[in-house]
Amino acid sequence: MDVAIGIAGLVGVPLLIWALIKLRIIETPKQSLERQMEEANDEAREIAKYRQLSPEGQLLYDLNKKQENIEYYARGIYWMILGSAIGTLILYFFTLLAFK
Repeated sequence: MDVAIGIAGLVGVPLLIWALIKLRIIETPKQSLERQMEEANDEAREIAKYRQLSPEGQLLYDLNKKQENIEYYARGIYWMILGSAIGTLILYFFTLLAFK
């Protein structure tokens, strides 16, 4: 039994790591560097576009960015509250089962 668990660990752990890398849940250093380079290029393009805008266009761009940030953080807060509610319900039902 112990040998089977050891073999399963030797086979399962590398398969799990491989799957996590393929699904991009974790990154290799090369993938991380490529992502950082893409982000830097995107930021450079964004700055170049921003500099070409008129003052009114820059104001609209800034307002749009602020709106995107507000929506992003609102989604985070929503999922945090929803996750907390679900976790509380699960904990409540487990305590009901434990003290039954």
